[in-house]
Amino acid sequence: MMKIILIPLIIILMLSVGSCGEINTGDSGNTGNTGDTGDNFPNEHDGLNWSDASSDSMPWDEAITYCENLGGRLPTISELRTLIQNCPGSETGGECKVADDCLSFEGCYSDQCNGCEKTNSGKYSVFGDTYWFSSSSETSEYTDFAWHVSFNGGQVGNSGKNSSFYVRCVQ
Repeated sequence: MMKIILIPLIIILMLSVGSCGEINTGDSGNTGNTGDTGDNFPNEHDGLNWSDASSDSMPWDEAITYCENLGGRLPTISELRTLIQNCPGSETGGECKVADDCLSFEGCYSDQCNGCEKTNSGKYSVFGDTYWFSSSSETSEYTDFAWHVSFNGGQVGNSGKNSSFYVRCVQ
């Protein structure tokens, strides 16, 4: 009689515990707008609610749609830069002048925007990210280019909107 009761109990416990040793990619797996965006934006920083990182990189237009489907928007370059830490030149207020009010490559970009020593430790990101992430901010000279941040070194850069980067949406 004890075996009959224990086997279903063990199966229930195994299903509720899940797998051990899975790597957290930051993707919540929820890509649709459920009306309750609390699940889609579980991370708070600097007065904004942030989604988990997308599980895949995507071009700029797809990133905008991705964020809209989650119930948010793609962050501006100033918002995205608030996630940089441990790299003073490219952190908010650092010598890299790329920001919402300065989107010119020629007038705002400097060597300080190149960030710090590259590492995959996640130390340059408030959330531990290590990849390039898209912002909604376009360069003022070329509207087919947008600003991005790489958290493997705290870099601020730009590239064509057809380039694929990871996404964290804001609300």
